[in-house]
Amino acid sequence: MNIASKSECLFEMSDINIATALLTSGIPLIGINRHDPQHCLFLFEDSKKVRQIVEDYWARSLSFEPQALLGILKSLKGRLYTENV
Repeated sequence: MNIASKSECLFEMSDINIATALLTSGIPLIGINRHDPQHCLFLFEDSKKVRQIVEDYWARSLSFEPQALLGILKSLKGRLYTENV
């Protein structure tokens, strides 16, 4: 898939905690844009559901099973570090 051609349909953020909340909510990760060595952008398909989850995240109204959330965070961090080698 060519992400560049679909950039207008992508929701991008650099916050790993929000990315984890989206993944835990069942939103698939499209990719990771490593625009510089110190920062990356997590790419998700943009939708009303994605924006609602982000809004709920900031409103502190999301609830997840703790082991699922932490497992996804650990997996996402592992992906960042192994792909960065």
